[in-house]
Amino acid sequence: MGPLFEKSQAEDALEPDVLLDAAADIPCVALETEGSRLGASPNQLSTHPFFWTVDSAFFASAESLVREIPTSVAISRLVEVMGQGSLQLPEGPFVSLPGRRGIVDKLVFRNREVDRIVVNAQQRRVDLRWANIGKVPIWRDAWPETRDLRNMIMAMVGSRRTQASAEGIHLASGAPELVGANGEAVVRSLGHVFVLPGPLSSFLLRRREEIESSSSGQRRLAAYAIALGALFIRFAITNVSEFVRQEAGRISRETPFGHYPVQEDSELIKTLTSAKLPPFDPRAWSREGEYQ
Repeated sequence: MGPLFEKSQAEDALEPDVLLDAAADIPCVALETEGSRLGASPNQLSTHPFFWTVDSAFFASAESLVREIPTSVAISRLVEVMGQGSLQLPEGPFVSLPGRRGIVDKLVFRNREVDRIVVNAQQRRVDLRWANIGKVPIWRDAWPETRDLRNMIMAMVGSRRTQASAEGIHLASGAPELVGANGEAVVRSLGHVFVLPGPLSSFLLRRREEIESSSSGQRRLAAYAIALGALFIRFAITNVSEFVRQEAGRISRETPFGHYPVQEDSELIKTLTSAKLPPFDPRAWSREGEYQ
């Protein structure tokens, strides 16, 4: 499917939407339900009211093992044989996604949103339940819809922009069910960044509305970019004021947008100081260390 949906190929398709619908009938997803593992198409998957994804080093290793076994074996059965009750899969359909796969992910997650997040710090694991998007979505995309604004923010994010553009950033505008999140402000899993309900999410939602209005200035745009960039730092920021000052200087040097006294933004500094960062990332072996 990959070559069919490379940018140049997709643009050349006579009927792009028809091509996408046809791809949704291909059994390209490993679906486990009731102890059985089978190949399912995104359209078949859409008949389920919800499904789970599990992100952890253990299940990634189990997925690699399952792929090498010549017969069909479900990961849930493998865990049962190992006798590891604490590592059971969540109840309900489970979609195995060992890595990001472009168009497949787009088809699997379209019209879906996360309504339940289970964090297990001891197992370095995040379980996400993907349900159909309701009338009032739980999450809002952090990136503005206007292309020019998005490009400006991406430029201000700087060296982390490649990672930021590759991962979806979801701001909690509703109330997802949270289990095991011990004051976490942000959770990362399978190419998605979830800013959980709290001061940081409220700050970003409010600032996004402001920068999309004509009344917002470049300083607020830079402050928003700095806050988004902080989501991708792997170490604790011990001196937020200094971090903001350095980031403001970097934006002034690396972009044509000029210098803005972002370090005077007390709300930005207060929000980042109170947020528990870095994000909880099940693939990170350690959360120790400090931002230098």
